[in-house]
Amino acid sequence: MKITIKKGGNYSMTTGPYNETEKRFVENNLQLTNRELSLKLGRSKSSVKCFLDRQRFRRNKEQISQIRSRLASNQIGENNPNWRGGISKDNYHYKKLQIERYPKRIKARETVRQAIRSGTIVRGECSVCGIDEKIEAHHPDYSSPLTVEWLCRKHHRELHNIENETIMINF
Repeated sequence: MKITIKKGGNYSMTTGPYNETEKRFVENNLQLTNRELSLKLGRSKSSVKCFLDRQRFRRNKEQISQIRSRLASNQIGENNPNWRGGISKDNYHYKKLQIERYPKRIKARETVRQAIRSGTIVRGECSVCGIDEKIEAHHPDYSSPLTVEWLCRKHHRELHNIENETIMINF
């Protein structure tokens, strides 16, 4: 039996018992998800699920693996519902990339961090505005890690934005 259901759009859906062609199709295509089977057969997902349960059709490990890999490939990058524009919470991966790309920068930062902890260097005040809160060390030259300019976070970011704009203009 085939009926047409109108719910926001026109589509037709088959109801009633499965015929032999549909049974063979389902049996030969268990590597498809229930949703994919329902779309191909023109039946609801719940109808397909009930049919699989009644017929005791079970997917083997290989079929499940095919489904998972296909679904995973559709969930990469911008297709993933959790996509946040490339911003990752996995900062270990980010750190690893930074260490590979900029070893001098990482070493200079670590040297300053250890010098501050040991008391060799004392944080100063911002060389632009003079405040002494949220002070960061700016390295004009990474080859001399203990030569730093103390800047507040606002002015440090502004300085790097100017440097990045200069690089982009000269590029």
